[in-house]
Amino acid sequence: MPRPLTNLEPFREDIQRRILIQKQSQEEILKWLKGKNIHCSKRSLIRRCKEWEASRWTTSSPSNSSLLEAIQNAFNTTFDSDEAIAQKLNSQGLQTTPNQVQEIRLKYGWRRRAANAEQLEAQRTETFTRVKGLLKEGSIRQNGREFVQTTLRVEQHYQAREDDVRDALKAFDPKGIELLANLALANVANVVESILSEDLTGYGL
Repeated sequence: MPRPLTNLEPFREDIQRRILIQKQSQEEILKWLKGKNIHCSKRSLIRRCKEWEASRWTTSSPSNSSLLEAIQNAFNTTFDSDEAIAQKLNSQGLQTTPNQVQEIRLKYGWRRRAANAEQLEAQRTETFTRVKGLLKEGSIRQNGREFVQTTLRVEQHYQAREDDVRDALKAFDPKGIELLANLALANVANVVESILSEDLTGYGL
């Protein structure tokens, strides 16, 4: 037999106050209900909040490992805004808001693009420092901008601007950039030569 539905109506005002005013997470509200000997599943709580039109305020706990992992993954693999990330996570059953996504990002240093000239300069300086450090380690030497940008994003959880990475490589690894450029030209020459050879073969030359 299906379990009888938990009647949360007597606690409606308290739950809404905890959501809207105290900004409590689902886990905190469920713990509070349990203390009152009310055993309710997270799904039931979410459904009831939707009925009360308070669902937009319910969020998962900031310490929820699944939420942290999902936000980190979205930050490292996409350029989605906080709003887009929150929308995707909500569709996957992880209740959150754009504000919570932003708070978690900033807490762990997962920063988006700069908003003004001062932040742009600070971000550029940090990118130069990080690229210089990677070159010193030898892990990115003689690699292109895209590889370095991916390394920063995946290994250091740092979103660097394309132009800053390119300029940093020119400043700190000019020989590597020159080598890559020569290799690219050589590859182009080989491709052209191969195409011309095939065309001439067709004419019996």
